[in-house]
Amino acid sequence: MAENHDPSSERPSLPRVIDEQAESQRLEAISRQHAEPQALAEAIAEERAPDVADVLEDRPDSAVEVVAELGVEEAAEVLSHMELPLAAGVLEELIDADLIADASDLLEGMEPDDAADLLNELRPSDRNQIFAAMDVHASRRLRTLCAYDEDIAGGIMNPDALALEAGISVRKSVEKIRAWETSERVTHLPLVDGEHRLLGMLPLRRLLLAQPDSLVDALIDEAYESLPVELDQESVAAAFDRHDYVLMPVVDDRDRLLGIITVDDVIDIIREEATEDAQKQFGAGGYEAVWSTALEKYCGRTPWLMVSVLSLIPALGVVALFEETIKEIAVLAVLMPLAAAITGNAGHQALAVTLRGITLNEMRRVRIGRLLRRELLAGLSSGISLGFLVVFILGVLGLVAPDFLLGKDNWKLGIILGLSMTVSLGIGTLSGVSIPLFMRRLGFDPAQSSAIFLIMITDAIGLLSFLGFSAIGLHWLLGSAV
Repeated sequence: MAENHDPSSERPSLPRVIDEQAESQRLEAISRQHAEPQALAEAIAEERAPDVADVLEDRPDSAVEVVAELGVEEAAEVLSHMELPLAAGVLEELIDADLIADASDLLEGMEPDDAADLLNELRPSDRNQIFAAMDVHASRRLRTLCAYDEDIAGGIMNPDALALEAGISVRKSVEKIRAWETSERVTHLPLVDGEHRLLGMLPLRRLLLAQPDSLVDALIDEAYESLPVELDQESVAAAFDRHDYVLMPVVDDRDRLLGIITVDDVIDIIREEATEDAQKQFGAGGYEAVWSTALEKYCGRTPWLMVSVLSLIPALGVVALFEETIKEIAVLAVLMPLAAAITGNAGHQALAVTLRGITLNEMRRVRIGRLLRRELLAGLSSGISLGFLVVFILGVLGLVAPDFLLGKDNWKLGIILGLSMTVSLGIGTLSGVSIPLFMRRLGFDPAQSSAIFLIMITDAIGLLSFLGFSAIGLHWLLGSAV
């Protein structure tokens, strides 16, 4: 009797639903359960490359041994997903163990743009040894990529782009595409002339729907834009965002095709720019990573800590200017940090929005006047609202705790502080918008230089307005203090 056939057994497995927390816990369990590198390599052999990279980042001491157990293709993909300093450490260990050929094989197995990024992390002497051990063609290609700055289109692009020549048939083009080995997800292919100049981009959808014997020349999208090889990475990301492209070609000054940039590269750019700007605002080196060396961390942070110390001098000067006022009413010293901190917070709110606008290319000259008026209105409105809140809070505290500050007359301090906040928040928000625009105009990095100057201005303005209003109303306050 024949066995019952279950049709469901032939159904393909459904895609896994992403659950980052569960996935992280599962990978951590695998790492804990397999102490030996060989056992760990066997346990993760069927895992996806990004997951294997996560495991090796948690076990850097075992990374080289695990990589050695994997095939060249699998190991190359894993390294391309690891944090650059850790992946570079794996290669350096192979080089130190005189396994230079193995290191060069791994790099040749990567996409050229990923390999170039990794090579730039190595010491120059190690990089030259790997170049010498490589295939001549691969070495020449990677040397060219490494010569470009990492933050321009040339340093981001993948030169292994399939380019179709003008004048060939659709049938011939499809044959070339079938023979092309790449991991890139492409929707268009470049069409070039005999001198490799870019003529336009060929949508694959048009190619699939066209008659096999027709020529590809009539199928190109001539409006498709290209990227100059020297274009900075922020502008590259802005071009993708503006046109909703999935990939873009990179050309030299003679319009010759050099490579392509895909949207996954742009995602890396956006993440890098976001983290870089965030680090710079807090005085860390823009290119510092979690796994950077202590020396790199020191060099990236210490100069800006020194600048931060110097930026406090104007605030100290303001305090010294009103020394007599503070002596007359010592309780002013209690509220001084609040006056400076609120102004700084308002300025940094405006700074964060402005830096985002700069990154997204929203800060056009015709819009700046309206933006400044809106920020001033927002700052003044916030100051007035906070002023009422402070008057209420200090008034209540004066009734509940008669010995706190000026006791029942605390509301007068609240009025002084409220007036100060209205003025200083207005100026602080204007500064948060104006400083990054001004620094960009001068050619400085607005993310890093703006934060330092903003702190200097907001601290000084916050203290100046508070102590200034206190000096003007000194007799009024002294009547309360007597």
